[in-house]
Amino acid sequence: MKKLIVSLLGIALMCSVAAAGPLKTEAVQGDAKWVAHLDVESLVKSGLGQFILSVAAEKEGFTEGLAKFQETAGFDPLKDLRGVTIYGPAVGKEQGVVVIDATVNADKLLGLLKDNPTYQAIDYGDRVLHKWTDLPKSGPDGVAKAGKTQAGCFYDDKTIVIASTVEMLQAAIDVLDGKKDNLAKTGSLTVLPKPAAGSFLVAAAADIPAPPAEAPAGTGKGENAVLRRISDASLQVGEADGALFAALSVTARTAEDALNLRQMAQGFAAMLKIMMQEKLPEDMQNLGEKIEIGGTDTVARLDVSIPTESLISLAKYLEQHRKAMKAQESTPPRD
Repeated sequence: MKKLIVSLLGIALMCSVAAAGPLKTEAVQGDAKWVAHLDVESLVKSGLGQFILSVAAEKEGFTEGLAKFQETAGFDPLKDLRGVTIYGPAVGKEQGVVVIDATVNADKLLGLLKDNPTYQAIDYGDRVLHKWTDLPKSGPDGVAKAGKTQAGCFYDDKTIVIASTVEMLQAAIDVLDGKKDNLAKTGSLTVLPKPAAGSFLVAAAADIPAPPAEAPAGTGKGENAVLRRISDASLQVGEADGALFAALSVTARTAEDALNLRQMAQGFAAMLKIMMQEKLPEDMQNLGEKIEIGGTDTVARLDVSIPTESLISLAKYLEQHRKAMKAQESTPPRD
């Protein structure tokens, strides 16, 4: 109960905008360095979304869990959740804003939130902000880790705003109120792609910091050759005319880096094609041909377009293969 708000955010991200449909840059702060938008309505209505939901419905406990969530939270995340936008001031920092477009029972959610002993109400103009700290959780080592402090606001009857700090929440509200510059006005995130027809996910990041060449002792993090070459990136995924499409574009730090990235992608695509020809049924072997690698100068781009039914057939085949292999492993050997 006390973790309901966190669960709500988690479901919103997994389904991971001030309005459903294409990204509304008017709802994003003007100096944001990264943004991601998920049109939940479009995803749920798509062929891919319907397949995912059908698979989930077959999982034990899914229907009961969804009903319990509806009873507790007072809304259906598959029907009442329409869109989610996430943005932040810098890549790599655990700070950001989430704007959720949903029809919820605000009084019920607020009542659950007030069960948290750390809850605070803060006046901001004619609105009330809500601040809380997540309850501590035990890590794998059994040691309790302190929960994160967050702040949220029911901006209107269809918009919820959650931020890492009260100050970020106040700034996000000012953006929605038109008191601070928004991304539509500044246009500063130039790598953000224009949403294509049928897209349900669009994301972009600028000024991506390069990881250190050598990891500090004891961190367990090594050099990442790909990230060290990338300064900006964008991704768009959707479904149109019966096909699922994805477009990934990255801006490299140098033309040489871009060339290396394109060559790496071409090598991966070639290896994937060979694996498909060797491992998949004949009617699925050409799916690897749907991958295109391109770009010029400092840009490397990967485009994929696969018929949704073909992708679903592939997913079903792989799941059947997994079950067959598992059954074979569990069968005792014959004498």
